[in-house]
Amino acid sequence: MGIESGGHPLGPPEYRIDCNDGAGPREICRYFDEPEAVPEWFGAWRNDEWCPWILDQAGALASGPGPH
Repeated sequence: MGIESGGHPLGPPEYRIDCNDGAGPREICRYFDEPEAVPEWFGAWRNDEWCPWILDQAGALASGPGPH
């Protein structure tokens, strides 16, 4: 995340979600930590019923340790 990962130093953090769903590990989603940002889903994951749950889990992991 951030400039260390190639992000813009003044931009919002960008997150990438990777998944091994049986076809090998690959990127399935990319999103920015902004209120109006729309996640970009890839391949068969576009409009999948699990997308909201996956984003919730990713957000909890990104926010750090503690109860979520």
